[in-house]
Amino acid sequence: MKQNRITDLILLGLILVAGVILRFYHYSHLPFTFDEFSALFRTRFDNFSDLIHLGVTTTDMHPAGIQVFMYYWVKCFDESEMVVKFPFLIFGIISIYITFRIGREWFNPTVGLIAAMFIAFLQYPITYSQYARPYSSGLFFSLIMVFFWSKAFFQGHNKQIWYIILYVLSGAFCAYNHHFSLFFLAVVWISGVFFLKKNQIKLYLFSGIAIFILYIPHLEIFFIQLNKGGVESWLSKPTPLFYFNYIKYILHYNISLYIITGLLLLTGFILSAKKQVQSKKFRVMMFLWLVITYGTAYFYSVYVNAVLQYSVILFVFPFLVILLFSFIRDLKPYLKVIIVLTFGFISVYSLITGRQHYFIQYESGYRETLVEAEKIKTELGDENVTTLIYLPEKIRDYYTRQLHLGKNDFVNLDSLQSFKKFESFIKDVKTDHLTFAFAGLNNLEYYMMIKDAFPFLIHKRTWYLADLYVFSKERELPANPVFDKNEIVFHKKLDFTYGGNQGSFMETGDSVLIQPTGIKIDPSLAYFNLIEAGVDTLVDHKNNYLFIKLNVFNPGDEALTSLIISEISSTGITVDWRAAEFGSFVQNVSGKATIYKAVKLPDIMFDPGTSSLKIYIWNKNSETLYLENFEIYVTKGNPVLYGLLEEISD
Repeated sequence: MKQNRITDLILLGLILVAGVILRFYHYSHLPFTFDEFSALFRTRFDNFSDLIHLGVTTTDMHPAGIQVFMYYWVKCFDESEMVVKFPFLIFGIISIYITFRIGREWFNPTVGLIAAMFIAFLQYPITYSQYARPYSSGLFFSLIMVFFWSKAFFQGHNKQIWYIILYVLSGAFCAYNHHFSLFFLAVVWISGVFFLKKNQIKLYLFSGIAIFILYIPHLEIFFIQLNKGGVESWLSKPTPLFYFNYIKYILHYNISLYIITGLLLLTGFILSAKKQVQSKKFRVMMFLWLVITYGTAYFYSVYVNAVLQYSVILFVFPFLVILLFSFIRDLKPYLKVIIVLTFGFISVYSLITGRQHYFIQYESGYRETLVEAEKIKTELGDENVTTLIYLPEKIRDYYTRQLHLGKNDFVNLDSLQSFKKFESFIKDVKTDHLTFAFAGLNNLEYYMMIKDAFPFLIHKRTWYLADLYVFSKERELPANPVFDKNEIVFHKKLDFTYGGNQGSFMETGDSVLIQPTGIKIDPSLAYFNLIEAGVDTLVDHKNNYLFIKLNVFNPGDEALTSLIISEISSTGITVDWRAAEFGSFVQNVSGKATIYKAVKLPDIMFDPGTSSLKIYIWNKNSETLYLENFEIYVTKGNPVLYGLLEEISD
């Protein structure tokens, strides 16, 4: 028995030390994310009233608790990454220990150690521990709320009154932290009603009322935010595969972790613990918590407003792990050592290599695009490079100050407000090279317009959420083709002018006459198909970028209003439909013009293997025009664009 306890303490110590190292590794280089910047910028108020009104009520969908905490934390210390993130990292580390305690006290030390290692080693809890947002804190408050709730009402502790006080306080922290941790608090409290002893009902009701009283000051903000709805302007509704993908993400999309987790679950059935009434009670409650919270988040997101993200269900994640492994009995010390070391090695190895956590999480595209752009200017000569940047304005200004960059060091893409204006800008660029760096840019038509003026891609860097390309007007290397073989996945160009390629690469096409100036699209032709194909015949990964270019001739004296349409369908259902109006690109009303259309495939929820792509012209206003040529090409895109959450492409 003593040997068991010593082994448990040693393994818990190793798990905690590993958890600290994995979270604090290279701590000084942890950058802010977009959400963290948003919260940080909302602390810059002169008084508390402005903080609540401008920093919470009118601009945020979260409770005021963490924003108020950050407001005073930054005022007392400073707003550097290391200072702002520190308390949230501590929340994440303590959560490992609390998870162990709950697993051990409800079941046995083996369950506690397994649950703790899932919290300590996996990218999911590590990532959100490194964010100064209400996720790591929500995990911590949810855990201590359940821990004190259990101690006060279900474990017969002789210090009940103190545990009730701690439960009330931690419950209030849950309420002020995040709406989902508030919801979880309510679910836990209601579930407890059905398992209480009669002599505890009064105290239990008192504890719930006390939490509500502490939350009363926040009710006005709660109802204002409730009336605003969800965040569907940037968060899409979940698909039926959401939780399946969630499990794959938790286990690093790694086959070895799938196997070891499966073996641990199997061990729980083979080496199961003795049936105990207390254990059964906690299993039933955890099952209800998970079904209610996961189910409510999913169906609310599908039918009301999209709110479901991996971050918000982190609060109940430890109870998923504890429930799944709660059946396993307390194992012999050597088996515990094998489990912890094996799982730890595989998860940490896949965290570093497969998930590339210490590149994706630590190399902020917001900052690194500027750093790399400056490096390019140094290498090629400041007078030889034009630098074009697209970054969120406040974040861009934050890093330009930090890196001591001048306003004339680069051109802001957002200052060029239309494709027509951008085309004029590109034509006027005098340098031989152009660096194009961006984060959060949806209109990749700019990439194509640059490529027409600077046809040679000589350098590329990608980060999480950000890309950087360096183009050249001249061929820098003899072997460097116009389309780099390592960058281009698919390329096809059809020339429809007299003497050109008069064929088609569609399975089905329209019957047309070849004209000296191209294919005539007359007023009677409402639609003209350009390509129909399976997406998987054009791309090699969902993270590819798709580019379409048309050269047209307008014989009339009125601006063209026709559209080029890209449509992706899966099993007969349109999953993405995009249009570009010819008039957006045409400088002169009549004559020749080039039309661009880009599709950022990573932004679309679809399976390339079961989807088809259709590109066509919609002559919606019965115009006459000539199609001179059509070009489509697909590039590698950014393999780590959303790699922090999604599977990383090769």
